[in-house]
Amino acid sequence: MPIKDRIALDRFTSEACRVDREDRILTALRELTQEAKSLLESAFLIERFWRDAEWDHVRPQRGRAAAFRDDVMGRRPASALHRLLIAVYFLRCQIVHGGATLGSQLNRVTARPASTVLRLLSSRRLVSARSGTTSSSGRTLTMETGCTHT
Repeated sequence: MPIKDRIALDRFTSEACRVDREDRILTALRELTQEAKSLLESAFLIERFWRDAEWDHVRPQRGRAAAFRDDVMGRRPASALHRLLIAVYFLRCQIVHGGATLGSQLNRVTARPASTVLRLLSSRRLVSARSGTTSSSGRTLTMETGCTHT
């Protein structure tokens, strides 16, 4: 992921979690533990997998899933969300460039957990823009109350 996009993602996740006074994001991340583990440990989502001539020997990155779990348990949802969205972004790049699409013999196994992550994180349960809380950048962002998982 380009550095400017990583910076923008970091700002977004930090700000979204800052205004999440009801810990909806943290709750959602706790519900996504298995999907996060699948994504973060997937050898297909490791940049080295695609660069290494011996790609079939690239090992899962258990440390990435452990760091996610530690962030969730340590109540650092912005960091956990950032890690998870980086993995989803990398899968998105594979889909766009054909590494995880029809006919590919490689990464098809991470699409399901990624779709679960995106479905939950994009649900109205989490964050919606409304007037109310002003972010550090001067933009308005609040948590919508009373939403249920859809």
